[in-house]
Amino acid sequence: MKRVTKPNVLFVNIGWAPKYDGKSQICGNHKDIKNQRGNPARLSEGKAFLPASNGFVQCGSGIGQVCPDSSIDLVFVSRNPLTEHHEIVGMYFEPDFSYRPWTNPKGNTVTWADASTNDFQELLGNNRPTVEWPPGRSMRRWVSMLGTIYHQQLFSQYVALI
Repeated sequence: MKRVTKPNVLFVNIGWAPKYDGKSQICGNHKDIKNQRGNPARLSEGKAFLPASNGFVQCGSGIGQVCPDSSIDLVFVSRNPLTEHHEIVGMYFEPDFSYRPWTNPKGNTVTWADASTNDFQELLGNNRPTVEWPPGRSMRRWVSMLGTIYHQQLFSQYVALI
């Protein structure tokens, strides 16, 4: 696939696993991970890089709609429990987004975004680069949107990976 030189890039923080294959326990501080006891079958990131029979992968990408909703590359990061550093664990290139109601651990129903694609890359082991996760909201960071780069260091790491 031809890569855009200045795409919209969204980083999403998910639970940690050595591999997102539906078998590896998910670790993390998000309440939903704790409530589901890290069960990969009950958490969207559990099978984030395990293709379905149609070749597509799917993973949650946070609360609320993702706009703009086209020409986005999604970069998944997770906090390694051994090092306590955030690492890039994989990418979805130009995913499609779908939305559904989700009841959060506080009992509030919100809009949840799921991303799916057949163009993806999981990073494993030592191939996961460490990133400095910016402070603030813990789930998503727009790194580049509509030609504006908001987090240069994260954008540079994204460019280096592709």
